[in-house]
Amino acid sequence: MKKIFILIVCFSICLISLYGCSSWGDWQIVRQPTCTTEGLLMRVNSKTGESETMPIAPLGHSLKTEVGNPATCTESGVSDYQYCTVCSKVFSERNFLPPTNHSFGDWEEVIKPSCTTAGKKIRYCSKCSETETVETKTSHVFSCGYCFYCGKMQSEGLKFTLLSNNTYSVSKGSCKDDEIVIPNLYNKKEVTEIATEGFATLFNLRKITLGDNIKIIGSSAFSSCSKLKTVIFNSKITTIKRYAFSSCDLSDGLVLPNSVEKVEDSAFSMSDLTRIKLSSNIEELAANSFYMCTKLTEVIIGNNTTKIGSMAFANCSALKSITIPEGVTTISTFCFSNCSNLNNIKLPYSIINIASNSFNNCKTLSTVIYNGSSTEWNNLISTCNIKFYSTSLEVFCTDKTITVTN
Repeated sequence: MKKIFILIVCFSICLISLYGCSSWGDWQIVRQPTCTTEGLLMRVNSKTGESETMPIAPLGHSLKTEVGNPATCTESGVSDYQYCTVCSKVFSERNFLPPTNHSFGDWEEVIKPSCTTAGKKIRYCSKCSETETVETKTSHVFSCGYCFYCGKMQSEGLKFTLLSNNTYSVSKGSCKDDEIVIPNLYNKKEVTEIATEGFATLFNLRKITLGDNIKIIGSSAFSSCSKLKTVIFNSKITTIKRYAFSSCDLSDGLVLPNSVEKVEDSAFSMSDLTRIKLSSNIEELAANSFYMCTKLTEVIIGNNTTKIGSMAFANCSALKSITIPEGVTTISTFCFSNCSNLNNIKLPYSIINIASNSFNNCKTLSTVIYNGSSTEWNNLISTCNIKFYSTSLEVFCTDKTITVTN
């Protein structure tokens, strides 16, 4: 029995010397685990050269959520953005959320208009505290030279010129009224045009009401009418020629009827126009249309416009935001040059050509909302070689946000 014990002890000593625990090295990581794949540990026996391995469990994703901003009626928002802090895999994209737009109720009349005083209507947004007010206006109705409602005498001294199409154009003649109503007829023929420079430099003119048959406003027709605040258009006007309202007041704002098909260059340049809604039937917004309109804050561009001309909004220093509608393909040279307070602009998917200097010196531009993918945006920037002047610019594309720094 004693011999057997001695043999077992000797055999154990031999095994320990040959395969002893101290012969195995430390576990070494030979493959790092990732969020989704196993890693691998390995150690080697220094005496036998034998190795053994042991898996490391996947780490699993470590998710982080960047909280976005909800869209409001007027401001765009950004959705929540969720990603893994280890592998950067995106689980929910940061998407642009377009403004939800106001949901206004019916108009309520607050002040009833008359021939000589404006009325007012108001309506309320059901989603926010915003209210919208508009002035309502009525025109004089003349009969036998006097307004049927208020007794105002029809403007006298106007000059009428017979045109080749057997209609008349009209100009100021000797009339110096501060409020002028253009008649529908003269000598039983339609009055269809405001003559070139017809009312230019009529410095005391405050309000003009176009007759129902006016179709064309001639070049420089009201140029330098520095007190002209209010223009009442008809539903037949088709053309506003160059410099027609240049250097006018126009602080009441303008709504161009959808009958307007053409607005020529510099038509409203250097005026104190505050806001304008353009006709849906204007295909090209001409060069210098609103050049140096330093009080312009709101522009609504018609949905059939395809091109915005050179310097159309140059030096509009009060303009902070603008939406370029779908359908516009071209923004021309120096279009928004020196718009020193322009903060954000919305660009359509249809845009294919933006002049490289369109945003010359727009140093406050911080947000571009582009209705296309980030790849399409990068292609557009590369093709057009667009230069931005702000130190940091966020471009909200449909798939993600791009930060542009200078």
